[in-house]
Amino acid sequence: MSPRFNLIAEPWIPVLWHGESQTREISLREALARAPDIVEISDPSPLVTAALYRLLLAICHRVWGPESEESWGDLWAAETFDTDDLDRYLEEWRSRFDLFDSERPFYQAPGLPESVATTVAKLGHELASGNNPALFDHSVDDVPVALDPGGTARLLVALQGFALGGLITRLKGDPPSAEASHLIKAAIQVVTGNNLFETLVLNMLPVDEDTGPLNMNPATNIPAWESEPAKPEARMPAGLVDLLTWQSRRVLLFPGADGQVERAAIMAGFSMPAGWSIEDMEPMVTFVLRESRNQYPWAPVGFRPEQALWRQSATLLEHAKERGRRAQALSWLNTLRNAGYLDRDAVGLSLFGLASDRAKIFLWREERLPLPLAYLENPDLVAELDKAVGAARSTATALRRTTWSMASETLGPGGTADRDRASSLADSLAPERAYWPRLDEPFRRYMLDLAPSFASDSAGTAGLQWLEAVRGAATSAFEAAATAIETSSRGYRAAALYRPRFQGEVRRVLNEFMPTQEEVTA
Repeated sequence: MSPRFNLIAEPWIPVLWHGESQTREISLREALARAPDIVEISDPSPLVTAALYRLLLAICHRVWGPESEESWGDLWAAETFDTDDLDRYLEEWRSRFDLFDSERPFYQAPGLPESVATTVAKLGHELASGNNPALFDHSVDDVPVALDPGGTARLLVALQGFALGGLITRLKGDPPSAEASHLIKAAIQVVTGNNLFETLVLNMLPVDEDTGPLNMNPATNIPAWESEPAKPEARMPAGLVDLLTWQSRRVLLFPGADGQVERAAIMAGFSMPAGWSIEDMEPMVTFVLRESRNQYPWAPVGFRPEQALWRQSATLLEHAKERGRRAQALSWLNTLRNAGYLDRDAVGLSLFGLASDRAKIFLWREERLPLPLAYLENPDLVAELDKAVGAARSTATALRRTTWSMASETLGPGGTADRDRASSLADSLAPERAYWPRLDEPFRRYMLDLAPSFASDSAGTAGLQWLEAVRGAATSAFEAAATAIETSSRGYRAAALYRPRFQGEVRRVLNEFMPTQEEVTA
């Protein structure tokens, strides 16, 4: 007898409840029916978390999707989802949410041959398989991975949103390789409220045939479980709901009688046609204009190794459309607030994604930022935020330059050291690696403090506190580097020589960003 696992009723979505410190898994229906009691979706994988939010949003749009500001306001004011509407919808499509349904298994393409199946570890970037780097997992191919149904379902949903491109198993007529998901280089932005209900509604955009590229074809703007299985072909997304459940891969799971899954067939699915207007259609990503003319002009803002995303905060909130395309979910919030439907001064912003190159993953990450809504309508406020990040960058440059000089002095007094050796020593001291993390929390405080003080013409106080945090972080990082070279008489002399020079350099840099006396006392 084939196993059954219906995602509507079985626990598989990891959530954090109000009043609890540990996550637990619940069913899809419970996640929506009890959304006001849930803080957030919380999986160890940021990719799974982001993909689950997008899945729930697709269902929310099909059941309660707002068509206007007014209908959004009614949904927000209800403070909970209508479970009668939810149950009617889920009952209609119940069989399509069964992970192992014999005809239309959830998020899969029936009919793929088991002869081309591979280890189920290929579903998840965090699971080691073949020559993939074992960044998060140390299982190996000769010890088969077996996943329970809930874990398999989570990886299946995440794979469709974050599939890497490259060569892939294929059948006759299939393309030789599969395109990467359009989200693979993007930082997915999820606006967060006080509970899961608020978070989902805050990220719901109007779905109507007159609202533009997000909903070009309402008749076919339906989720994956309502439409035909994916094919290895290029096509345009039919609209927002289609995009949220985009099937970039054809997958078929082959479970054992106990429901444990060891093998899965994974092949190319839908791809986006060349030149499609990604910046107009994807609502949860910010895009920036590329400098190179040899590539598609718009690139998603994403994660970079050893660089927190808050350093691109002004880019995320960019107002000028000739330079950037702010995530449409953020612009929609500003519209709602100005229309009086959102009576809130601030929300949260969670960002999920990975950094990769040529099908190799360097990291995945989740970051959180506070988001006073004043940033969404005041470009001068965003410019001030950018100026603050600029002060931190200039200080980092001074820190790196002075550390290099100190390293050179240690190896050869008077600048006689070999430059490569000096650079190698300075790199090993890695002052920026200690510097930037110290600014994570101060920047979040500054972002919160700047918005109300800017409105009252007293932004200087917040600016002073930020510059002091920058000075303190740089000083701590330089002291750590200086202490590290004080292992010889040359090292002690170099540290003694460059400590005051470093302080003078930082003072010079920060003076350029110092607020005026009028700004501080206003």
